[in-house]
Amino acid sequence: GSRPPPSVAGEDSNRTPVPACCVGAAVTRSGGSLVGTSTVATVNGVATFTNLSLTGAAGGYFLSFGVPSVTAATSATITLAAGNAVRIGVVTQPSTSATSGSVFAQQPAIQLFDAGGNAVGQSGVTITAAIASGGGSLGGPTAVVTNGSGVAQFTDLSLSGAPGARTLLFAAPGLTSDTSNAIAVG
Repeated sequence: GSRPPPSVAGEDSNRTPVPACCVGAAVTRSGGSLVGTSTVATVNGVATFTNLSLTGAAGGYFLSFGVPSVTAATSATITLAAGNAVRIGVVTQPSTSATSGSVFAQQPAIQLFDAGGNAVGQSGVTITAAIASGGGSLGGPTAVVTNGSGVAQFTDLSLSGAPGARTLLFAAPGLTSDTSNAIAVG
């Protein structure tokens, strides 16, 4: 649901509003960053952050709001969870070398990720593999569906063709694709 923007009252030690000052916001834990305007002027002693958002790895964060010459205020815990999948990434690379026509000793695994780089646990997303560079043909099941952890584990992939380097492209509809490291086919 929609939440109101954070507002901070700039007050001195006697709880008197501090007129016409600026309040700055900062993340107090590494791994997160603020997007939007992180310093705003007070209006009647209150600073309202209307376009401020927090991005980063899933977990708990605190925001610190500071006014010059006044003790900073710290928010309650803000918990970030993984968002919707926007891209895929190769988390287990295929073998770096392979014999033409033989199944890779190490099969690729593909993970769904959100915009903050968090793994997204979503089942039912079809990931397809294709040759990105080097030519030849790709054997084995080239479409795999993600499990509940958002991982598509390929099995029995192989490359056939003349000796040389190949890369594989992994794609899913609506998501940013990823390419494997080079595979030397001999």
